[in-house]
Amino acid sequence: HFPGRNSRYINARESGVKTLSTSGIGTPKAWGRAWRDSVAPRLETGLESFPLQEKVLKALVLGYRKEMPTNVTDVFRRTGALHIFAISGLHVGIVGFLLALLLKTFGVPRDKFGLLLIPLLSLYVISTGMKPSAIRALLMAAVFILAPFFRRKPDIPTSVALAAVILLFFQPLDILSAGFIFSFTVVAFLVMVYSAVPKCWIQGAWIKVYAGSLIITSVAAGVASIPLAALFFGTFSPIAFLGNVVVVPLTFCIVLCGWLSILLPIASGIFNQAAVV
Repeated sequence: HFPGRNSRYINARESGVKTLSTSGIGTPKAWGRAWRDSVAPRLETGLESFPLQEKVLKALVLGYRKEMPTNVTDVFRRTGALHIFAISGLHVGIVGFLLALLLKTFGVPRDKFGLLLIPLLSLYVISTGMKPSAIRALLMAAVFILAPFFRRKPDIPTSVALAAVILLFFQPLDILSAGFIFSFTVVAFLVMVYSAVPKCWIQGAWIKVYAGSLIITSVAAGVASIPLAALFFGTFSPIAFLGNVVVVPLTFCIVLCGWLSILLPIASGIFNQAAVV
């Protein structure tokens, strides 16, 4: 395995193999996983006839990737779309957006959002396994949310660098792991690309801004990730340039439906069916 990846030790016995847990009872990670296991059944409501779609939905929303069939995972890997299953900025952003709406509904002042949003987003990141991409997104979100408290303007390059420093402080060998390299290389490249893009390309009507941002992000992410995928996994997927233009917005819709299903259990069946569509 890549240096820096958390090792797991197993006891091999005649009766089988037993994996020893890496997190004890009562730790934040254990609490987060318990919460995830408690809400996961809501994503199963109404999907009895769609077992594969149910597994994909749970993987996208809560990070249950182990339930994904190998042949399905291979399809996403070969087409350069496997990144949508990594809990990252897309997922943290959607969860943060929904939580912000809830806080606003309950009358929480906007300048107090950060005090509640960061702990709630932390719970989500912990429950989904605390992957480097998720922690990076959480730290970047925290920098943006807390900047006004310190009378500072949020700065993307600074937040990316700070996230990397904090992660490496606690896990220095992560600098050699595929997850860390993928996450920070792609995000850093996106920051550089957007700093060089003419402002007129992403200004104007909302449909123009959305389409322009989506195309730029897809192409830039492909340029950065395709060489890394070839290096680490021996795959080359030029279709990813075009595929991500379709996959990313659809992933947003699916994850949004999944979280509405979790937050509004009375309508879980409706939102789950919408996710399948």
